[in-house]
Amino acid sequence: MEAVVDKKNPFVNEQVTLTLKLFFAVQIYGSPELTEPTTTGFWTEVLGNKAPYYQRISGRNYKVIERKYALFPTQTG
Repeated sequence: MEAVVDKKNPFVNEQVTLTLKLFFAVQIYGSPELTEPTTTGFWTEVLGNKAPYYQRISGRNYKVIERKYALFPTQTG
């Protein structure tokens, strides 16, 4: 799993985009369930899922499921 934000020091109410990537090295049957992350101190909206794709890391292929969130800080700190 990988989590990346596009802004490290946002202002209150400034959008930060959080991208979560789940990597699978083995075949999965069915749809994996994703528990939404806890985002205390942020107003959160799910922006959607990208179509699954494959990524090669260190010589190994992984299926990647990616979801993006819009986070808006509601307080400083």
